[in-house]
Amino acid sequence: MWHPTIESRCRQELANLEPALAQHLTRRSAERHVQVINRALTPGPTAGDDPTRLLEAVRRVDSIGPIAGKPGLNYLMHGREIIVIPDAVADNIRANTLKALDQMAWRVPDASNEVQGDYKEFVDRTFEKHPIIGGISMARSDENPLDWDEKLMPIVRASNTSWQQFNKLQRESKDPWRTDRPDLLPMAEKLAAAQGLSDSARNYLEYKTGQVLSETAGAVRDLGHLKAAGQVAATLLSLPPVLRCMGPESPHWNRLRKSPMASARATM
Repeated sequence: MWHPTIESRCRQELANLEPALAQHLTRRSAERHVQVINRALTPGPTAGDDPTRLLEAVRRVDSIGPIAGKPGLNYLMHGREIIVIPDAVADNIRANTLKALDQMAWRVPDASNEVQGDYKEFVDRTFEKHPIIGGISMARSDENPLDWDEKLMPIVRASNTSWQQFNKLQRESKDPWRTDRPDLLPMAEKLAAAQGLSDSARNYLEYKTGQVLSETAGAVRDLGHLKAAGQVAATLLSLPPVLRCMGPESPHWNRLRKSPMASARATM
């Protein structure tokens, strides 16, 4: 039998639980909203190298657009799902994307400078610090590091040019007088090009230096053989003239072999 007191108590408990339940549901909805946005802006597992993943993510950020007739709200397509994003969240996503591009951009000139420094150091080591081994290595590998400049430096300059173009677009995007949202994809494309060219310069230098260094061990062996031959020649030159000139059939040679000193050495 349902008692009025029990009904009253149930209503009171429901009233007490309602605020906590609403807060829990709101938090869960917000968490799911963030998860969906992150999933939509994260490159898929089939993405290729880093520049490819970068461009894929930036395209998704650029695809965020305003909802017609609903000021302050934007939408992002994730598959067949429409994700509604407030202006503040959309602006935060763009700001974080710009920040990530900035952090990636500063690594490009550092990498290009490192390539140029490594190339100069290799040339100095080949021609100045170890010219003999360097000369033999070049002869064996048929590679002259001075010839690499014609191929390596244009790649480095092209990387620097793309990086400068990125910086120009980046400064324009931060113009406080702009009323539109500039696309981030052109910036990402310039940055991806600069990074790819810098990687190409590094790969070219490592390939070429590897060809020369693979012959360095042979050059060292050659020098070792020359040193051994020099030691033999020096030993021969230290002998008395009569011994340097005589051969195994010489009576002096036979007399030397039969000497007590030679016999003693043979029994040692």
